[in-house]
Formats: sequence, structure tokens, C-alpha cells
Amino acid sequence: MADRGALIIADISGYTKFVGGVELEHGAAIVADLLSVAVEQLAGVAKLAKLEGDAAFCVATSVPDADAAMTALYGCYDAFRRHLRDAQHLTTCTCDACSQMSSLDLKVVVHVGEYVTQRVAGSNEVAGSDVILVHRLLKNSVAKRGYALVTDAAARAVDLPLERWGYLAQREEVDDVGAVDVHVLDLAELWTAEQERSAVIVPEEGSKVLTYELPGPVPVVWDWMSDPQKRRSWNGADSIDAVDSDGPSGVGTVNHCVHGRAKINEEIVDWKPYNYCTFRNHAPFGTFLFMVNVAPNHDAGTTVQFRMRPEGGGFNSFKFGAAYRLVMKKDMDKGMARLRELLNAEERPAGGPAATSPMP
Repeated sequence: MADRGALIIADISGYTKFVGGVELEHGAAIVADLLSVAVEQLAGVAKLAKLEGDAAFCVATSVPDADAAMTALYGCYDAFRRHLRDAQHLTTCTCDACSQMSSLDLKVVVHVGEYVTQRVAGSNEVAGSDVILVHRLLKNSVAKRGYALVTDAAARAVDLPLERWGYLAQREEVDDVGAVDVHVLDLAELWTAEQERSAVIVPEEGSKVLTYELPGPVPVVWDWMSDPQKRRSWNGADSIDAVDSDGPSGVGTVNHCVHGRAKINEEIVDWKPYNYCTFRNHAPFGTFLFMVNVAPNHDAGTTVQFRMRPEGGGFNSFKFGAAYRLVMKKDMDKGMARLRELLNAEERPAGGPAATSPMP
């Protein structure tokens, strides 16, 4: 029986030239390390189906929403570029592979279609005409190195806000398929712009800090903490609605959160998928910055840290401190306990490739 879902390939740009001009063993290790980073980030929407040399083919049994798809695409590229940058800065090796790793980049091809999973020689293989199409689209006319290419079928299925994010439409001629309409997003340009934007960081010193250990990889935990419906299942909110939102969450998005008689407006002021997110929260007891950090821990799970600090001093600081002692910490402890149970329950079911989605 055929399944329908997202078909995603993360492919290392510049791989052939790179491995052809460097020490094979060290060069292959660098590429494998970078691919593993991309696969970890895509876990928010799809699971690894197969490693294919310089590419990772990932599959989901469902279609992610626009927020999940855009967060996964940008989060994947952001993690790849940060890992590449850090590897360059930290290495003391002078071999050709380490010296030339900056020539590598990442492209991601996304399609939504049907596929079947077959058992071949002891391994599960994903097959179908849509699987062939997403692979053939790796060879395209895009004159960029770091980008996302999304088929029109995927864009419509996911309901991507193409104009808002700056996708450019074009048509690709694919062997044995014909003309395929696609949309291309310059991830390298987006990443560079994000690096130039001022970060809004809540320091640990002088802030209220809560740290929790949760099961599951970072992209999955990020999803549970960002998707409005999933958030309601563990944080006890009566409703969480994006105000005047026309697309995926990001800097400037405002969420209206209702807890009984308490109403809180959460404005996203900094947003780094799968890394951290900072809100400016307007609550009955005053305005405060609320930062959420996520990072992998040593138990294949995720460390989540919350940092909270009131804006302004005096009476506003006093009200915030009272609210933290009487309500906020207790609610956070209860919410994280519920989230831990939900994540444990999600890990138990067995089956094929699974899909989740990703945070503000």
C-alpha cells in the first residue's frame, strides 16, 4: 500500500570537486560529519531513509505544515553552516581536506508525493515515481550553491507563503518526466542576513533560570514547544493563536496566549530554529523577556533552559518576582513533566518513517 508524504534530499554541494582534490579518508569523514548534522535537524519533519554518499534521503509519512517545513529547511541549513564554520575555526589540521572544507555548501530538494517501502536484501527501500523525481531534481539549473528547491506540488501541499519568504519560481526539465515547476529559496543569502541581525540574548546572570532534561532529539522537542496545538497539550493554555500571521513563525510573530483569566501576548524578538528563541512577553504582571535554549544532551535527549528577566526595574521587577515564585515556576515544572510524558509516549510506537513538525 502506498504512503503519501514529504520526500527530502539534503545534498552536499561541491562534493565531487572536494573529494577529488583532497585526502579521501579525511575528506569523506568531513562530509559524513556534515551530513549527520543535516539529518539531525531534518528529524523534525522526516526520518532518514538512506545515506547516498554525499546526500541523505529522508522521508515522512505525512505532509508537514508551513511552519514546520520552513523551520526544518532553515534550521537544517543554519546547523550545517554553523558546524562548518566551527570546524574551520577549531581545527589545527593543515591537510587539504580541512583547508578546503569552506568550498562545501548544502542544497535541499523537497517534494510531496506517493511512495512504497519494500524489503530488498534485508533492508527497507523507498521506491516510486515521486522518489525518482526528487532525486533527478538534484541535477538542475539553479545557479546557487546553498539553496532549497521545493516542487510546486510540495509548495501547494504544505501551503508555503512563497512570496513572504522570497522563493523564486522557475521550471526544470526532468528526464523522462518533462517540465516540473519548482520554487527556489536562497538559503545562503537568508543565513548571511540572519548573522548580521542583532541577537536578543537573555544572560543567565540576573535572570530566573530553569533547566530541564527531556527525551527525544532537539528538532522533535522544538516542535512540541512551538506548535500551538502541541503546546496546549502540555502547558495548560486555553488557547494559543498567532495574531495577524501570514506564514511561519519568525521575528515579529505575535502569539496571543490565554490561561484562564490571564492573557499574555508573546512577541518573537529573536528566532534561531533548533538553537534558541527569545520572546518579549506582555503579561498582567508586567513585561518580561523569555528566552528558550535547546541543546542535545549526552543521553540522546535535549536540554531545555528557560531564562526570564523583567524589563525595567522598580515595581515591575517586584511584580515579576512575585509571579515567578507563586505561579510561573510551578507551572513550568508541571508543564515540563507533562511534556516529558508526551515525548516518552511518542518514542514508544513502532513503525516506519515518522513525521513531526518544529518552534516559534
